[in-house]
Amino acid sequence: MREGGSRRALNRAGLPFRSNLMLVASFNRLTTHDRSTLRFGRPAQIILGVITGALLSAGYALHPQWWAPWLAPVPLLLAASGSRRSARLAGGVAGAIAVTSLLPYYLDLIGWPMTLLVVLLRVGSWIFATSLADAATRRLPLAVALLVLPGTVAAIELLTLVVSPHGAAGSLAYSQMEAIGVVQVAALGGVPAVVFLILLPGSLAGLWLTRNWRHSDRLAALALVGLLALAATLFSIFRLNAKPSGSTIPVTLIATNHFDGIPQGGKGSGPSTSRPSSPPLPAGDSLCCRRS
Repeated sequence: MREGGSRRALNRAGLPFRSNLMLVASFNRLTTHDRSTLRFGRPAQIILGVITGALLSAGYALHPQWWAPWLAPVPLLLAASGSRRSARLAGGVAGAIAVTSLLPYYLDLIGWPMTLLVVLLRVGSWIFATSLADAATRRLPLAVALLVLPGTVAAIELLTLVVSPHGAAGSLAYSQMEAIGVVQVAALGGVPAVVFLILLPGSLAGLWLTRNWRHSDRLAALALVGLLALAATLFSIFRLNAKPSGSTIPVTLIATNHFDGIPQGGKGSGPSTSRPSSPPLPAGDSLCCRRS
């Protein structure tokens, strides 16, 4: 009688008893951890974060390894699985290690105050991206969750491109400059599109291993990544085989921060302070780019 009275009271208040139970059950499903989620201890999480940072550092370096950033999301997402604290720890360790390959370059170029700011922003961006990816893993299907990490990092790259006076300098996309087929997607979405493509397969592999997804979720995720990879491949093939639409002009670019034999700082005058002129190249010579 008391239970029936309580139900009638809830119904009169406009809150159906069954709807309340469904709402509470849905909320519990979203906020509780899945027991099938793979978890690691703190030492293992730190080690996986260091591995991720080393892979990212190899991608951010002045002489990058193209394959390294493709693998980076796998240990990162494995270390982040299980809790919000794990995600923050993994992202922080990975971000701190990732910037080490460019520390001497930044210190020489912009000084220690700005270098410290760059380090803090890099660490913060990876903590944010990893935390968001972990939250999506616990709430969304695999086919949607796998897009969060590459999408977030690509969005941060876009924001940097907009607000930074140096544009896309320091972007992870520069690790793929030797992979001509990969960088063709920059024609569609610029540097962020390249970064998204780099991190997408590793995001799928990392989330695939973190928990026991349903078979239908795995198939949907594989189909999505396969379609995106196929679309990117076809676009690259079409673009590389397309005939030039107009006349072309041979261009030579020499990019460097230091010129051998020339004093830095602008002191003095005369021939010693002018840049050496390079002899003209015959038509058809390839673009030359030097980084130092």
